[in-house]
Amino acid sequence: MQEKTKKRISVIAMLAAILAGLLIQLLLPGLGVRAEAAEYMNEDITKTSARSDIMSMGQDKLSFMSDKDIIFISMSQYYDLDHNLRTYIYLNFPLSIYDDLKVSLSTSVSDDNYEINEVFKDYELKLIDKDTQCNWCKFEVLGLTNLDVSTRRYNLLNLKQGENTLLEIDNVYIFNGISNDSIQVFRQEVETITITNKEVEFFCYGKSEDFGIFFEDLDTTMRYFNKYTDSFFIFFNTDKEIDDLLEIEIEFTEYKYGIMWETFCDMRVAHTEELCSGVVSGSYNGEYSESIDFDYEGHYFEKNEKSTTVVIKPGKTTVSATDSKWFGKYDTKYKEIDNIYDLRDYVSKGSAFEFKEQAQLYRWGVNFANYTKIGDNPSNLNWPYWGWMFVEGKGVSDAAILRLKFVTDGIVKNCYAIDSPTSNFTGNAATTDIDGTYEKLTSVIFLVIIVVALGAAAPAIKPIIEGVVEIVKMPFSIIGSIFKNNKKK
Repeated sequence: MQEKTKKRISVIAMLAAILAGLLIQLLLPGLGVRAEAAEYMNEDITKTSARSDIMSMGQDKLSFMSDKDIIFISMSQYYDLDHNLRTYIYLNFPLSIYDDLKVSLSTSVSDDNYEINEVFKDYELKLIDKDTQCNWCKFEVLGLTNLDVSTRRYNLLNLKQGENTLLEIDNVYIFNGISNDSIQVFRQEVETITITNKEVEFFCYGKSEDFGIFFEDLDTTMRYFNKYTDSFFIFFNTDKEIDDLLEIEIEFTEYKYGIMWETFCDMRVAHTEELCSGVVSGSYNGEYSESIDFDYEGHYFEKNEKSTTVVIKPGKTTVSATDSKWFGKYDTKYKEIDNIYDLRDYVSKGSAFEFKEQAQLYRWGVNFANYTKIGDNPSNLNWPYWGWMFVEGKGVSDAAILRLKFVTDGIVKNCYAIDSPTSNFTGNAATTDIDGTYEKLTSVIFLVIIVVALGAAAPAIKPIIEGVVEIVKMPFSIIGSIFKNNKKK
């Protein structure tokens, strides 16, 4: 009996412990399972609760709970559903008056000597949510002016109500990233570098249209069925000296497009997000709009929901193109292009250098994406107009530099970049010489095919050839007979 009683008591005790644990999780915030930040990426961050945000950041601690003390908990940044960047601070705030609350902070970053000149300003706080079981509050910081760059620094000084200081904060937060997929937060100082000017361009690699010996080649006109490579580059300068660029991290968003042109499309046309999305909606009236067939219903524009982040290191990339010919398609490989260009070192290369114009304006050039582009014949799409061209490819938008790793004065630096995302870009036709191996090979194959074909058709065309020979010989025979008659006289 005693053994059975002991077992019952132990089972009851175990059940009581489980029940107590469940009650504690329900009644005391912060002791439950923490939500992952990714769960909020597809939600309206402006409407999430203070508790859920604090739990997602892993700051749900009893030390942040009080009925009488104001406590700073954390700071966060998220993009809302319209891709507007929102900034929040979280407080244990037991007061019931929220008017005229302000946070004093500095958004200053380091200068070209890696020194920070702090400038503190007051920013208004707007209450978004207060938890019903404790004093946790979510406030939005209004009026920040650095929300459009890839790295954002905040040195939080204090919390004020009117002119009265309620709390000394003294915390530094640095956010890096231009989407909810990529945002990182640093709770301590990290070195930054400012991109002073920048341009995104693509270079189209491939052969242009050739209408034969009686027409001039259209040097930058796309040819039916040829496959081209659009190589995207970022050209930029920085506020700090870089001797050798070791690594660059870039974030951007990819999209696919298909556009019907009323003419053969130029290799240099920049199929930007503005152009492609505007053609699909029927609202585009910018450059090239007079050459686009807006009656065609097969235009498309598909933008990825998630951004892409790449890390580029020194090395080489081989770009390729497919040249459509009579007897099939033959891949033509181009010479390798560098991933990272120190443009100062290439200026002296003369006419063979691809980026002469860019080298006059920028110090660095980086190849960060390469996409295939093709121009299709409308007859394949049940569209009756010869000379029209349906162009399909990929493009980039919101391209921003996130981080640079480099050497200066023999010291390796890993700096987070302050850069504004770029959605527009320009296009160029590449002039890099091709590797002639494939061209020579296709020429030899072409000659072999002709010889074999003539050999096989020789019996059938023999009478024709003999007839042509007789016609060619006829005037010479007549002239010869005349000379013979003169001799006889």
